[in-house]
Amino acid sequence: MAAIFGYLAAARATRLGRSVTWGMLAAGGATVVTWFAFRWIILNAPVRPGVVEAIPALLAVVILVGFSIWLLSRLDRRRWLEFMSARVFSAAATGSVAALFALGFMAVYRPGFEGVVFFQGLLNYSQGLELGLLAASVAGVGAIAGIAFVVFRLGRKLPITSFYAVSLVVVMLISVAFIGNAVRSLQEGYVIGITNLTGSLPRLPIYLSQATGYHPTLETIIAQMLLLAGYALAGLWVFLVSRRRRGPGATEPALVAEAA
Repeated sequence: MAAIFGYLAAARATRLGRSVTWGMLAAGGATVVTWFAFRWIILNAPVRPGVVEAIPALLAVVILVGFSIWLLSRLDRRRWLEFMSARVFSAAATGSVAALFALGFMAVYRPGFEGVVFFQGLLNYSQGLELGLLAASVAGVGAIAGIAFVVFRLGRKLPITSFYAVSLVVVMLISVAFIGNAVRSLQEGYVIGITNLTGSLPRLPIYLSQATGYHPTLETIIAQMLLLAGYALAGLWVFLVSRRRRGPGATEPALVAEAA
């Protein structure tokens, strides 16, 4: 949102920001409705409890993987600036209220929907840790406010590549934990078989096991290893494509200067 309003300000089209703001507010309301609708579906689904726990976790994994790929493809500062400029320019150039409303709506509702699925999955694996989850959520809101302040203050001076790199690592680790817990829930729901490795691998305390998604079964470990391998291949592909775009003579300072 900072990037959208910053672009409108640079283009001297701040009057168009009202439509974006209305889109943001509508997205906030839609996110609240999505939370209760999703919760009702989960609580009333005619399946075993283990499968109920696995559904939001699996959806969260899909969303986190997609978000990780999105972050990977935009670690290059130049590509990020081009992406944001193209989206905002296409909406602002027409001056269409509907286009700007949709831009604000999707900018908020997409992460809002992801947050709903993510927290629904997280709640299923945080029984007994609700206060810690609430405290972490409050801290996260504070961090978002701080980041927004920095973005508005620094603008293009912000090291967006480093910021995305840290976010990428965090998102990947969370998705690995989720896939382990999801497979374990499917095992408890008798959907997937169990191959215990307790004789070869150590057990972790229950809370640490839930936080990391580590369970000493062959199926959960294979799922986590496959996801990590997928991330490694995606990272290698993005790195090779980025080098091909830059060419052999390109340097990082030159690219940053060009992007700025």
